[in-house]
Amino acid sequence: MSVGIVFAQRRLRSHGIYCINPNVMNVCGVINLTCFDKTGTLTEDGLDLWGVVPNRDGILGKPEFEPSKLDYKPLIECMATCHSLTRIDGVLSGDPLDVKMFQSTKWEFLEVISEDQHNFDLVISAIVRPNEEDMGYDIFEKVPYEIGIVRQFPFSSSLQRMSVITRTLNESQFHIYTKGAPETIEVLCRRDT
Repeated sequence: MSVGIVFAQRRLRSHGIYCINPNVMNVCGVINLTCFDKTGTLTEDGLDLWGVVPNRDGILGKPEFEPSKLDYKPLIECMATCHSLTRIDGVLSGDPLDVKMFQSTKWEFLEVISEDQHNFDLVISAIVRPNEEDMGYDIFEKVPYEIGIVRQFPFSSSLQRMSVITRTLNESQFHIYTKGAPETIEVLCRRDT
């Protein structure tokens, strides 16, 4: 058996294939399918955000590879608020995809609520706001521009979605942001909007 493994290893090497565990070469004879992870999806640690494709009036826009530069206010507000993130020992924690999504906005996440809470006249769980230094410009008219997360409805696998209710500082209206499976969100949307 050892001679066969050595011979097989030499043949593979002559084709530029290097086997790091020769003892499993006999098992390879029963392989029916081989997948190569060219993009690193299966082998890379962690997640990364490729970009965002805004949708206005039912038309998909051009991909934006730096979400912090989005000029479409509702989309960036949704990315900054629709999550269940928290801080643990000063580190932003939660679902890895939510962390990446929030970090891509370059907004600030403030969970320690003190006198800021009274500005909203509500009990809120967190405040998010643009970090103007990182953005390089101010796309928002009001200063300071802060959004309080009033209520979270965590992700439910049975509903296939999560939602948050928010209120912007010095505004009387509330906003609800929802994210989830496309087929679930589509059912919730009004086709005329």
